[in-house]
Amino acid sequence: MLTGKKINDARPKQSCFNCQGDHGISQCTLPLNQSRISVNRKKRMASRMSVRYHEDCENKYGQYQPGKISESLRYALGLRKNQLPLYIYRMRVLGYPPGWLKEAEVHQADVKMYDAIGRSKHIIFLIDSKNSTRDSPVIICCYLNLCHCLV
Repeated sequence: MLTGKKINDARPKQSCFNCQGDHGISQCTLPLNQSRISVNRKKRMASRMSVRYHEDCENKYGQYQPGKISESLRYALGLRKNQLPLYIYRMRVLGYPPGWLKEAEVHQADVKMYDAIGRSKHIIFLIDSKNSTRDSPVIICCYLNLCHCLV
């Protein structure tokens, strides 16, 4: 719908770092002053948004936890305090979503080690992703059919 109002363009406007005009520095008619160009360029870079897109999204939804139902969501779904939502019952019939099962996978890394005589020893390291965190992974080391939990 046309209203006759001018829409502001979201793109950054081109400006000359030399004279602050509405043209690029290559079209500037004044002699180039490198110190002024440097100061104006630093001001422009400082005024830009310094947060990366993925970091901004993490902070935006950081208060939510998967599987935890907030009071406002419980109210919106019309659930009583101890009542489970309908999707829990559907998951019991249809199974968990594929992304949820990915977290429960156990990752395996094979390492061949040799003793002093030169015989190879097969060692398997298992990383239990369900009980691990990013800062402290739970590693299970299997050596000659003996398993040890390394924390």
